[in-house]
Amino acid sequence: MNKGIKILVADDDEYIPALLIQLLAKIGLTNVDVAHNGTEAINCLSEENYDLVITDIEMPGHNGFTVLTTTRQLYPEAKVIMMSGRIGSDPEMDARVSEAQPDASLSKPGGMASLQETVRRVLKA
Repeated sequence: MNKGIKILVADDDEYIPALLIQLLAKIGLTNVDVAHNGTEAINCLSEENYDLVITDIEMPGHNGFTVLTTTRQLYPEAKVIMMSGRIGSDPEMDARVSEAQPDASLSKPGGMASLQETVRRVLKA
C-alpha cells in the first residue's frame, strides 16, 4: 500500500494502539500517529491532515463520535473506521454507529483479525 498514507489511531487502551501499528505495518502503512484519548485525537486533527482515522468509540475527553464528526468537518475525503468492544453485541451501540456512518466499524478485540482487510477496502473506496 501507499506508504504516504497518513493515519491517526485514537484509543485509550494501553495495548490496542501498539497492536494496530503492528498490523498496519504488515501491509506497508507506517505513517501512524497515536492519540490516547478523544481530546488528543481532536488536537491531532487540528494540526495534521489524515487520510485514515481509526478511533475507539468510548474514550475519555471526546468520544469516537466526536472524532468522526471533527474528521468529516476538517477532511471530508478522509476515511474513518470506528471500533468498540460493544459493536455487534449491543444493539444500541450498533444503531448509533450505523447512524454516524463511518466508512467501517470493527469490534474489539475480535475485529482486529480483519483490520488489514478492512483498511485495504476502506482506502480503495
